[in-house]
Amino acid sequence: MKHAIGLIFSIGALSAIAADCSRLDARPETTSIWAGYVSRFEGAHLPHGFQLCVGHHYFREIKGGAKMASALDRRSKRIVLRRLTTDHLRHELAHLYLDTAWKVLPYEISEQMVMIMVRDAACRPDVPPLKGNLEIRTSWKHRDSLTECDAERLLRAVLSSPQEERDGLPLY
Repeated sequence: MKHAIGLIFSIGALSAIAADCSRLDARPETTSIWAGYVSRFEGAHLPHGFQLCVGHHYFREIKGGAKMASALDRRSKRIVLRRLTTDHLRHELAHLYLDTAWKVLPYEISEQMVMIMVRDAACRPDVPPLKGNLEIRTSWKHRDSLTECDAERLLRAVLSSPQEERDGLPLY
């Protein structure tokens, strides 16, 4: 009898933990944020199979997770948040967007590009795009000193350029 009660309790506890996770593509806030990235930058589909998991206990499974407020856990195909906040969700979705639209970048580069993506600066959309690989490469070299809108313009140009040009950019 005790074993059956313990089994029932275990199943209940597991369902409570699982309830903290949901399909990423089924959440309206996720699809809204993703649509914003697609309209600002380049078309990329929200990957299937990813989950959004909310709760501090998920961070025990992530290396260095004790100090994180949010994480993109690529191995487990999930975004993990301590609390469901739009800012943290937007940040991790930006990392996932870059993975999908470009590739998994070194953290320093990815974080720099994410910071461009998550800010709400009102950049003029009528500014002409960067033209050609040389202009993109020159701008990329000086990306640390660009204004916010020029950095966004650079990211738009990079994401819309052919894959071989993107792969030719120095990632340091």
